[in-house]
Amino acid sequence: MARKAIQINPAHSKERYLQALLAGDLNSASDAVAKLVAAKVGLADIYMSVLAPAMAKIGELWCEEKINIAQEHLATQITLGQMEKLRLTQSMPRPVAYQVMVSCVEGEPHYLGARMLADLFQLEGWSVDFLGPDVPSRALIEIVEARRPDLLCLSITLESTVKAARILLEGLATIHDRPKVLIGGFVGGKVGSWKNEFEGVEVSTNLVEGIRLARKFFKPILPTVILADILAELGRRIRALRQKIGWTQEDLAKATKLTRAYLVSVEGGKQNPSLDVVIRIANALNVPPDQLISRQQ
Repeated sequence: MARKAIQINPAHSKERYLQALLAGDLNSASDAVAKLVAAKVGLADIYMSVLAPAMAKIGELWCEEKINIAQEHLATQITLGQMEKLRLTQSMPRPVAYQVMVSCVEGEPHYLGARMLADLFQLEGWSVDFLGPDVPSRALIEIVEARRPDLLCLSITLESTVKAARILLEGLATIHDRPKVLIGGFVGGKVGSWKNEFEGVEVSTNLVEGIRLARKFFKPILPTVILADILAELGRRIRALRQKIGWTQEDLAKATKLTRAYLVSVEGGKQNPSLDVVIRIANALNVPPDQLISRQQ
């Protein structure tokens, strides 16, 4: 009998996680997240539906002086720990040919949302430079010039850092062939004038929208596939597997009911075999067919 899928209520999960944070209860927080992982909830959904809104509520309670700064710091550290564990559960995709730099602007101490965005870019296959909180504008401009990312993501959560962000964007505008800039965060995502004031700047109101914008502006770069190269690699793999088991070409010809001359041509990359032939050769060599034709080895 098939096992029933575990049903998860995002609102309930968020509330449970929030209560664990308010109690400073690491075990309960871990259990709430573990249940989401067991239910195969994706990382983006866990971040957007549970961790981020729970931490936003923690921020509100701190601003209203209903919890103190020590409690806010404890909640942040618990959440960072959960994010670290979640990263370890993710399988890395095939890399794409883009680099993103994620940073908080000068004077901005809150970096949890920026860290979440960096994690999601990693899951997209991007090469990620995560700089963390409160990066001085001059230093940030220098590292952008040195590392030349395709995209720079800036997090702004405090009103007091907006001026520093404007100064930073003015400095970035002087860079030749500067990267595209994506601005987000509690305050950054609400300031509507960024796009009008600065060329090449986009605004994101949440993590998922940030990834969506990146997909829109940076299409995947796929390597050019050349038939001759594929056939040469196929021949090399067949030859290596045949030699590994100590077979001659005559042995393989007998096992596959192909001629030796045909196999010489295949191993030399001169023949474009049918799928039926590839399967016959794979069966004879006792390997799955995709081991002969997959581009990932």
